[in-house]
Amino acid sequence: MKTSCGPKFGRGPAPLVRPRKHKAHHRIGTAARLAWYITWLVVVVTRPLAGAAIFALVLLLNLERKRNGFYVERL
Repeated sequence: MKTSCGPKFGRGPAPLVRPRKHKAHHRIGTAARLAWYITWLVVVVTRPLAGAAIFALVLLLNLERKRNGFYVERL
């Protein structure tokens, strides 16, 4: 009786309840996936840009220091 009642009880509410839960869960999953992909893209894109920006800032600071030093020496 347990095996016969189990599948019947499972089959009854399954088409009415499960699709709604699945759709909501799928929407939440897609939203989480989009957020995760956006954050991943931001991190992956900003890492090299941040590295290049820091490298450029260091170069500019070194050039400015050299210029200031030369100007101070010239003056």
